[in-house]
Amino acid sequence: MKGGWIDAHYVYDAEWISDPTFLYPIQLAMFFVPLGILDLYDAFVLWDWLSQTLLLLAVLLLLPLFGGARKHYVLPIALGILLYRPSIPLLFNGQLSAFFLLIIILVGGFWEKEHWIWGGMLASLLFLKPNLGGPILVLLGLYLVIQKKFRGILGIGLGTVILLIIGWVYDPDWVGTYLHVLQSKHSLTFGLSATVWGLSALICDFKLYPTLIIGSIIVLLVLILYFLLLTKVKEITPLTGVAISISTALLVTPYLWPYDQVLLFLPIILIMAILKNSGFPYLGTVMVFIGIDIAAWILFGISARRGMENLNALLSVIVFGLQAFLLFRNGCNLGVETERSI
Repeated sequence: MKGGWIDAHYVYDAEWISDPTFLYPIQLAMFFVPLGILDLYDAFVLWDWLSQTLLLLAVLLLLPLFGGARKHYVLPIALGILLYRPSIPLLFNGQLSAFFLLIIILVGGFWEKEHWIWGGMLASLLFLKPNLGGPILVLLGLYLVIQKKFRGILGIGLGTVILLIIGWVYDPDWVGTYLHVLQSKHSLTFGLSATVWGLSALICDFKLYPTLIIGSIIVLLVLILYFLLLTKVKEITPLTGVAISISTALLVTPYLWPYDQVLLFLPIILIMAILKNSGFPYLGTVMVFIGIDIAAWILFGISARRGMENLNALLSVIVFGLQAFLLFRNGCNLGVETERSI
């Protein structure tokens, strides 16, 4: 894998090799085999087009949350996505987050319709990016346990076993090889990401042990708040549970970059729907996304001057905080109209 990864850069005259080896599980490479048949430029253009299509499809799937007023929210949400700073590196670099966003929304949709096993199997695809998918799946598993939806856990388990077998058929030693790659990447990037760990590193002037202590305390507090949301707030629908899990995972995972914050589209749009269905003025509701866009660009400006992405974690803090505030304030799901049509 390492030789092929490096050699491919030379074949296409790449001026920069980001990593010495392929960073993802072998199953993800298999997923992209059809694109590999194409010329590099054509494959990139096609994937970029598919990513934009997936973002549009994600929006269409979430519009039923606004009930009969959905047509009034198409333009504000589309504008919010267009202006959202993490969308730019997503498309410019050909990243995977739009694909994972659609998976997450579909998982919530399956679970809304009581298709727990199918939704769980679909959720297991998040393991294709373990640094992000792993924490999300752990949190989703906790949600399923609290809700006593054990068929969802069964689905995640079945999907994971299938992925493991697919990798084993290609390379029986792929798990050990990948864990070594993951450990090497983690040691090089720890404290540099837009997460709680990155914020802790800033606070502790990038000293390892203080960062571990402060980061662990903050992560524990975030997880306690997540647990309280799942246990103390009534009527947590599956889509709400998935959204809370997303914003929590983006905070506590040790490694991610700003383009992964595209996954916040689900909780952001859900926040808008909650406000709309609780009688909040239309202008105030649509300004939520625009306000988050402005915050993202301000954080980007500061980060660009500092030469690091750590402060972008505050974007996840804002979204997680808004979710927690709205749910705790009303003690219910605020009458979100899921219509079970997602």
